[in-house]
Amino acid sequence: MNIEKTLKAVYDKLENPVIFFDCETTGLDTTQDDIIQLYACQYDENGFTENEMYFNTKRTISEGALEKHKITSEFLKDFPYLDADQAEIVWDLFKGDAIVCGYNHKNFDIPILIENLLRAGNRECVSLLKRPLVDVYKEYVKANTNELEVVFRRITGENMENAHNAVDDIYATSRILEELMKTSDIIPESSNQLDLSGFFVNEGNGLAFAKGKHKGKIIKDMNQHEATGYLDWISKNEGISKHTRLISQKLRAKLLQPS
Repeated sequence: MNIEKTLKAVYDKLENPVIFFDCETTGLDTTQDDIIQLYACQYDENGFTENEMYFNTKRTISEGALEKHKITSEFLKDFPYLDADQAEIVWDLFKGDAIVCGYNHKNFDIPILIENLLRAGNRECVSLLKRPLVDVYKEYVKANTNELEVVFRRITGENMENAHNAVDDIYATSRILEELMKTSDIIPESSNQLDLSGFFVNEGNGLAFAKGKHKGKIIKDMNQHEATGYLDWISKNEGISKHTRLISQKLRAKLLQPS
């Protein structure tokens, strides 16, 4: 397994620094579950770097997650929790202008990473939403839909030795992208998503609700009571991402300011 060689091929093709990352977690809830393993590797003008980190957790690891990654609470007991100090170390890995690459990371790894870092007090992490992304899953799913190890075998002709370990998952993900770039033009996408739960979007006339009972309404043009009431509901709903709730609180406070 030569991750460095694969990342260099991706870097050379995209002509831009790239960072690949993968998280193993206590479960699939991006707003509530904890990251327990993070692997990130980058290739830029200075060459290849990689970091693998494990984190303790107070949450119960779900049976489904444990079955996949085999990381137990007993194994994690001597590792640090993802607190403010660890969050700063993690965020340092993502600073810069590297294209952020992963497998279905737009829908899972990026949201759960942001939520975990926000919980630890790091608010710079929301800038990941504005970074250029390459989702290898999305590139592949245009033609096929399968789990990572199946995609890896079909594209490369190789077998994954240890699926659902973050290091091996990133090797497979980067190898798939390397092979796809031989026959396809890969263009990093930019996201116009303003919040993790997708409640807000910029329209031509201002900020609007993107879903829910007020979908499509420009917030500044709404009845103040209706707008602040809905924003209050969003900000107090713990099933909605913390990032979305923070934005909702700020918008509500702004609307309630005297003219």
